Amino acid sequence: MKTEDKLTIFGYTKEWLDLGILSTDTLEDQLNDYQETNHSCFEHYRCGAFSKWIFDTKEATTEEIEGFIKLALSDPEEGMGLSAIVDLINASWLTDEQFKRITSLETLKQKIPQEINKIYILRELRKDSISGEVFKKCMVSNNSGIQRKLLDHSQITKDMIDELAKNGSSKKIRNIATQLLRSKQYQ
Repeated sequence: MKTEDKLTIFGYTKEWLDLGILSTDTLEDQLNDYQETNHSCFEHYRCGAFSKWIFDTKEATTEEIEGFIKLALSDPEEGMGLSAIVDLINASWLTDEQFKRITSLETLKQKIPQEINKIYILRELRKDSISGEVFKKCMVSNNSGIQRKLLDHSQITKDMIDELAKNGSSKKIRNIATQLLRSKQYQ
């Protein structure tokens, strides 16, 4: 079977191979899986190719990232394509500049604004310090996962913990913050 025919089965184009988002080995593995299982939800295979590329990548060029986004936005399954972009902007190897470039795209700001904001905050919480702006975004997010990460940050201040104890997003967050305030470290 020709490569073009294999690509067509799954809804890929030659561009997937040209950009390196899909390898011929992955295509062969997917074809074998399809022939064995007759699993015909082809967006799952495309999603798998996106995920594999993100996982295997250590750094990416602007061209590769733009190609990834183009493929994801043109996927017939819009939700899957947007999910792949969310995974991309959450990749630990993505630089701050690349993150800003991707998340400034108007299409993405319209379609996945909450995901962009959440990932922005989580990226900021990976840094050594917590700015007032990031703390405010953590509070406004009202997201217990984000606020839990904030509580675990080595540079959280007593004032921040106090605010979380009073206005955390959940009873659990408020309780953890209250307990932290009672610890020797913050007495």
